[in-house]
Amino acid sequence: MGGRSYYALDLTDINSPKIKFHIDPSTGKVYSQKNPAGKSYSALSKMGQSWSKPSLGYINWQGKRRLVMIVGGGYDAGGADGDGLKTQGVRTGYAGYESYNYKQDNKIGAGVYIFDADTGDLLWNADSSTNENLKYSVVSQIRTLDRNNDGVIDHLYFGDLAGQAFRVDFKNDGATTFTAQATRILNLNQADGTSPRFYTMPAFTAHYSAGSSAIYGGNIVVATFVSGNQSSPLVGTTDSAQKKDPLGLQYD
Repeated sequence: MGGRSYYALDLTDINSPKIKFHIDPSTGKVYSQKNPAGKSYSALSKMGQSWSKPSLGYINWQGKRRLVMIVGGGYDAGGADGDGLKTQGVRTGYAGYESYNYKQDNKIGAGVYIFDADTGDLLWNADSSTNENLKYSVVSQIRTLDRNNDGVIDHLYFGDLAGQAFRVDFKNDGATTFTAQATRILNLNQADGTSPRFYTMPAFTAHYSAGSSAIYGGNIVVATFVSGNQSSPLVGTTDSAQKKDPLGLQYD
């Protein structure tokens, strides 16, 4: 655990690899070959620990195909920046979601970020300022979906650590502006902090049912989210230092 950065390596010359860019939330900047002194983005300051594996793909960015890197906001491990408890810059422990009943109110790691995969520039992000429900850490890899097989991402699916799941829709109409909308599609949030947690990337599958019913027949697409407290896997067992009974942990 620990660390909030993302790096890209240029392996064009395998004998002389170079850092292509460095996304550094601790300074709020993206450092690249084009901008060695760093380019500032205020939205980076709310990124937590870099748990979300990057998803790569193309989006229709202002009317042109653009290769991007998409990640969740990250893990809140306690402390002022979500990177753990520290004294004079030295980590002394962890808090945040390391507690099984954490009630997050600092919005660290909340939301989703889209970066240019060549330069590291932040192109777009969604957080509580654009959707009031995006206020809890997102640590999983983001599921991307190209619904019409044109090579461009149409939707994103992801869950957070507080029992919520979201879908983001991109308006891919060739316009010179980029339009996206994040919608909460599932809410299992518990006020006492014992919400189910989504640490893993959701699955997306398409099915055809030959049933005659208008409800069950035809084409069906399914997004599947799996919950479980990976930060405290022993909660509810006799080995747990936090909680030794399973009551209130019905989702895990």
